[in-house]
Amino acid sequence: MSEKNFPEIKMSKTELSRLIDDFIDNCSDKSRQTRLTYMRALNEFVRFFNRDKKFLFAVSDVKRYIRYLKNRKQMKDYSLITYLTALRRFFRYLVGRGVLKTNPAKKIKIKIREKSDKISYLTENELVELINNLGSDSIADTRDSAIISLMVVCALSEQEISSLNIENIIIDNNIFLEIPGQKEKTEVNAPASSVLQKYISSIDNETGDNPLFYSFSNRSKYERISIRGVREIIKQRLKDHFSEQSEKKITPYILHHSAGIMMAASGKSVEDIKKRFNIKVDKIAEQYFNFVEDFKAKVV
Repeated sequence: MSEKNFPEIKMSKTELSRLIDDFIDNCSDKSRQTRLTYMRALNEFVRFFNRDKKFLFAVSDVKRYIRYLKNRKQMKDYSLITYLTALRRFFRYLVGRGVLKTNPAKKIKIKIREKSDKISYLTENELVELINNLGSDSIADTRDSAIISLMVVCALSEQEISSLNIENIIIDNNIFLEIPGQKEKTEVNAPASSVLQKYISSIDNETGDNPLFYSFSNRSKYERISIRGVREIIKQRLKDHFSEQSEKKITPYILHHSAGIMMAASGKSVEDIKKRFNIKVDKIAEQYFNFVEDFKAKVV
């Protein structure tokens, strides 16, 4: 898109700060950590805006800001992606309000210098296809769809899936999870939200302190699903979905890696990912940013 499609917008620092405050307030449905990430990134943008004195909300201005973060602030590519995502979401909000005609950050991408192909993951499109193919013919199908989607969209572990009770589901306009051991509620976004609602409706006669996910095996029928049981579901469902001729490499960590990439794609920082997965080394969390573009590219 050419620069002529981005009419120059002059704005004061005071007005920009006010619009950012409005944007953060508009993100009330996001988690506290996401809002803090947006605030941190956009506060840096305000500092640049005040220093630059010539930001007119064109593509070239955004590119100049990215160069500033990269060269002056010495940011790594992974942090640049987080800051650009926050800016892109803010500009999208301004377009919705009629402040901007188009989003100058929409088409800008950060190229990761080093890329590893050592991990296997599901793209967003593959995740949706997998959930759709699982269907809802039985309560077991709906349960398995909910488990798999929660493990990717909410980055839940097998242990967390097993430990969830019905009372951990909070429905208030959106759906939230109270994960045992975590202080903050976790929002359940698409496609997991609709699948989880469907599953909840099939067990709505259960009480709050009952397990959310049951086993349907002969040996432990109607008992809380075990960690081993969750792993067996994942293994069998992925095996059934992806044929032996598929190039997709099915590993025990495929949903874990998919969740990490989805977090990176949604604007979470390296620190957010490290905290969620209890990762100690930056490099392990940073690898997920390598696959963001491929993860999103195949969405239909």
